[in-house]
Amino acid sequence: MSRIIPELWWYRLLGLGYRWARAGLVAAERLRTSWTHEVFDYETIVERGDRWLSQLRKQGPDWLTRASIGNVSPTQVYDLTFPSPLTVAAFQSNQEILKLWLDLGAGGVILKTILPAPCPGNPRPRLAALPRNGSLAFVNALGLPGPGIDIFLEQLDPALFAYGRPVGFSLGGNSPEDYIRNVEKVCRWSSEHSQPSVFLELNISCPNTPEGQNLSLHPRVLGETLSQIDSLWPGVVSVKLSPDAPDDLLHRLADQCSRLKKPVLNAGNTRRVFVRELGLTGKQFVPATGGLSGPPLKSRTLELIRTLHGHGFPLIATGGLETATDVREALDSGATLVGMATGLVKNMYLLPAVNRDLAHA
Repeated sequence: MSRIIPELWWYRLLGLGYRWARAGLVAAERLRTSWTHEVFDYETIVERGDRWLSQLRKQGPDWLTRASIGNVSPTQVYDLTFPSPLTVAAFQSNQEILKLWLDLGAGGVILKTILPAPCPGNPRPRLAALPRNGSLAFVNALGLPGPGIDIFLEQLDPALFAYGRPVGFSLGGNSPEDYIRNVEKVCRWSSEHSQPSVFLELNISCPNTPEGQNLSLHPRVLGETLSQIDSLWPGVVSVKLSPDAPDDLLHRLADQCSRLKKPVLNAGNTRRVFVRELGLTGKQFVPATGGLSGPPLKSRTLELIRTLHGHGFPLIATGGLETATDVREALDSGATLVGMATGLVKNMYLLPAVNRDLAHA
């Protein structure tokens, strides 16, 4: 116990410095845009911060960018072993940042959702930060921007798989055929590269694309699609469900997942909101709706875990879990893994701090 106290305080101190640095970036960008009369775009800050962190990982001292997972009990999900139950949810496309989070103790990562064809996403600005009860939430309507599955697979960094930790491919689409096409291409890539710790995640709950929730609304079509995917992919398949779905629909969707040999349920995703109701103007946020993430999602995430626990599948709790207490509450409620997104944007040292708490719980 004597060792854990200094370690926890060290990562809390680093986390405080990280939050100050990010706040400084935000203040500097607000000042710059006020002088130049440009539109303030939070996405610009995220991109700039990611570039800085990428350089820090490559050139900075190890004590700033690396931490051991420690004595956390590994989590087994079928034939996948997660050395920590903390995973990175599907939202980050910068592979250097994903490696940074693995360096800091993530038990696995899920790559940002990719569509079959190139997609520019929605018009900017499409990301905003919102103070909520003393913390920070985000609303985004990025719309799954990306290069399409072919270029995405070509650009994958082999170093991302060298950690030996599970890597999930999050697949999106506007129709069952889109999902099947993506799965076929990942199957070919996987057989060519012999990566044993790869799994699939089907994002059927994106609130920021016109057809991104089609399969969520039609359980029978989802079941037929899952049957086809099961005949193509022998490994783990996670299905990402929406916190906006009513419980009876969630149960029907979960029932369809029994068609898979190795099903996992990810509960959940961002919540769909009308941005004007959040006080954002058209100049601050162009799309009319977005997905809310961060602390406001926590209570619904825990509800989802308790609701879906009876189906007997491994569960990933994703949404609003940003502290060691949140993580323990999710695991105690029946979650197998915990997906993190907003919390990592706000404080990357959350990973080693929570790992040390879990190791000494």
